[in-house]
This record gives sequence, C-alpha cells and structure tokens, in this order.
Amino acid sequence: MTADNTENQKSDDKKEIHEEKVDLIKAVKSINPKVLEGVSQKKKAEIIQVFSQAAVSIQKSRSGPLPSPEDLAEYANIIPNGAERIMAMAEKEQNHRHDLNNTISRRELNQSSTGQWLGFFIVIFIAGMCGWLMFLGHSIAGMIGVVSALGTLLTVFILKKVEDKKKQ
Repeated sequence: MTADNTENQKSDDKKEIHEEKVDLIKAVKSINPKVLEGVSQKKKAEIIQVFSQAAVSIQKSRSGPLPSPEDLAEYANIIPNGAERIMAMAEKEQNHRHDLNNTISRRELNQSSTGQWLGFFIVIFIAGMCGWLMFLGHSIAGMIGVVSALGTLLTVFILKKVEDKKKQ
C-alpha cells in the first residue's frame, strides 16, 4: 500500500467517524432536543466519544411458529417469495400435525373398540365353557370359572376408570 493510499484511507476513516458522531448527536436530539443544551463543546465531545465507543445491543424475543413481520419482510427481500414460502411451510406443518392427531385419535378409538369386542367374545367363550362344565356335572369348576371371568372383567373396568380419572 502506498503512502497516498494510506493517507486516503485515514481520511476516509476520519470522515466516517465524524459522520457517525453527527448521526449520534441527531439521534440523541431527536429523542430529547434539550438534553445537550448548556453543555460545553468539550463535554459534548466527551459524551459523544463515550456513546460512540459503547456497544449497543438490542435483544428481541419472540415465540411461536412464525417469525416476526419485520423478519418476514427481510426474508421477502433476500429470497424471492421468501415470506410466502415461510407461510406455506408453516401451513404445511400445521396440516401435518392435524393429520397426525387425527390418525392417532382414529387408531386409539379402533384399538379400544377392538379390545372391547375381543373381551366380549372371550367372556362369552369362557361362560360357554363353564356352562358346558356344569352341564357335564362339574358344578364347582364351572362356578369357579364364571366367578373368575366376571371378577377379571370387573377388575379391568375398575382399573380403566381409575386410570381415566388420573389422566384428568
């Protein structure tokens, strides 16, 4: 780098710093025009120097499936149809979640219904077998089978009711 280029770079840097300071003074005056009244030039320079060296950080927080409207506008500027693509993606995800919930609900209902029908047929089968045992003269064995089947059935229903109450 030559001496002329170095001098030009330094001059450009000084101009940029001066412009930043002028912008900072304008920003401060736009917030409170009277804040710098009665302050000496030296003190103003010190204040501006402190402000220009201070790191200013703005933190925004947002929750939800979509970016803020400002972010959507920036995406639209950067990516062709960026905002529309993000909205389409969110709608597609929502539809997927709804379909998944519907599928789970249908399967749980089918599973419950299937279990009830199987339980019904098992009880009918056991009752028939116990009746057959009683018909053959094995009354005690038949009665034990009927009582066991009904006891098991009642236990299953009671446990299901207790489980449902815990979920609520």
